[in-house]
Amino acid sequence: MIMSKILYMIALITAIVFYPLYQGPVSLILLVALIMLPVMMGIELLVSALFLRLDSRSAAAVVYRGNKTEIPLRIINNSVFPLISVRIDLRAEYAPGGTAEKLKLRTVVGALEKRDVMVELPVQHCGEADVYLECIRICDLLGFFSVRLFKNHGMIGSVCVIPAVSDKYEELAREIASGAGSVSESDDGGYVPTTGPGDVIDFKEYVPGDRLALVHHKLSARFDKDIVKVMGLPEDDRFLLFADLSTADTPSGRDICFEKVMSCAYYLNEMKAQSYVAVDEGAQGAVNGAIRVDSSDSYITAACALVTSEYIPVREERGFVNILMSNE
Repeated sequence: MIMSKILYMIALITAIVFYPLYQGPVSLILLVALIMLPVMMGIELLVSALFLRLDSRSAAAVVYRGNKTEIPLRIINNSVFPLISVRIDLRAEYAPGGTAEKLKLRTVVGALEKRDVMVELPVQHCGEADVYLECIRICDLLGFFSVRLFKNHGMIGSVCVIPAVSDKYEELAREIASGAGSVSESDDGGYVPTTGPGDVIDFKEYVPGDRLALVHHKLSARFDKDIVKVMGLPEDDRFLLFADLSTADTPSGRDICFEKVMSCAYYLNEMKAQSYVAVDEGAQGAVNGAIRVDSSDSYITAACALVTSEYIPVREERGFVNILMSNE
């Protein structure tokens, strides 16, 4: 824009200086055209402003942390004049925490064109981001005039960033499950489930905290180390997982805590247990401050409610195995 103004001023000064020296219809037309050019640009800008439209549907999206986070915004130019300078001013507000930042985008919209602009959010941690359109500013070709449109338009989209399931917590989920499975001793010295589907689903090396009743003596003797059975869980085993946000005082710490809770809930459900995640009492889909994780949809619902919670009170729920998880 600055270069366009400089070139225009040079051309106008040249036309003014040379017109008295070279009087004629050509020099006169050139001088008048340069004088009228900003006026014509201003008129064109006003016409374009009258025919400019915006299509924002307040889209809500859920993305996994680490993926690209974008919100679509469609600008519609119904005029016959192209817009070579369109600046979009936005504001992103993050929750929890209440921080905000300004975003600025520039684009070009041709005549009679619909331009889809992708607003990329620099979100690196779990949580929710609401994006608001503050205004759209369009300028003429020379940059002499500008018009602000859609001032304080409102929210154009919302993105919830949730943790993906991490397989590094599968073993932790199995340890939790093996400490709660209901089994009884059979006549041959082995162990069978007292209620289905508590079958032996795997074997692993003994670690402190494993139940001694689950030690497989024949395999332990063969490999010369303690081997324990990993049991499937009966349908009535219920686990309530709490995220200890009091120890997660940084965004990265919260991310680790969220990932651990949701991954363990996912794998417990895979082992046929009833897994629940503790969230805020008023969270969408929550019953008594908890959401069951039993499908891909409920995983997303529970994760969204969890990552937007500022504080989750730890309490003992009767009938559940209550587990408190930190980011350590």
